[in-house]
Amino acid sequence: ITKKDPPIDVYWAPAQYDTESSQWNLLYSEPRPVSDNLFLGTTDDPAVVRCPAARAALKNVYSLHSSLEDKVNLQDVDLSRDAQDTTENSYPLPVSSRVSMQRLRRSSYKNHINVAYNLGWLMFSNEPLEVRFLPPYYPSISPTPGAIMSTGQFDIGQWYRPMNLDYHIPYDAKEFIVKEDQPLAFLEFKTERPIAFHRYQLTPLLNNMAGEFVTMAATFGPRMSMKNRYKLFKKSNSRALILTEIKKSLVE
Repeated sequence: ITKKDPPIDVYWAPAQYDTESSQWNLLYSEPRPVSDNLFLGTTDDPAVVRCPAARAALKNVYSLHSSLEDKVNLQDVDLSRDAQDTTENSYPLPVSSRVSMQRLRRSSYKNHINVAYNLGWLMFSNEPLEVRFLPPYYPSISPTPGAIMSTGQFDIGQWYRPMNLDYHIPYDAKEFIVKEDQPLAFLEFKTERPIAFHRYQLTPLLNNMAGEFVTMAATFGPRMSMKNRYKLFKKSNSRALILTEIKKSLVE
């Protein structure tokens, strides 16, 4: 890889909000290189900023940030009642949140509730590109003590589905706090080439396309490997279909 290697285009948009009729563009800002956080006062140690090993480790790692402050009192609801719910049903949590929160499904962790904080991102590339979606770790940030944020990795050039803030929160959690400009999640792009971000508007057609990939498990079974899913993607010429629609909705 040399300095002359072209960037990989990554197209992104806010995913659908908590209902099919809502999309809050004002809550989203451009992904930022995590290395830039060091210069913005995330750490007071200038040696970390100068360290070539630290900067190499953070190459092509980006952070997704909150545009507002949100303080949710989780004591307004008895989270432990979720232990009696053995269903996979999703429903809104009756809490006062500026973004809103939902119970997603039964948590796989004992004494935890699986909750979505209703922000999500749709990303797509014009070529194969593995991306890992994970909680902020430099420094480590969590909205409530003991929360476990779900992580995952897939090829955004061969799969089109949202990346959501999905947490497993302890039943005894008292508050869920998000600060303005706080990193919410990290994106690790598995490439040495630079990344060029392009924002687009999510249209109903693109949202429906993403929905096909979300419901894939119900159609083909949850154990279908990503390798076989990518084969279906390629056979259906999905990349061309998705890119054609995205390019019609690019933000200039």
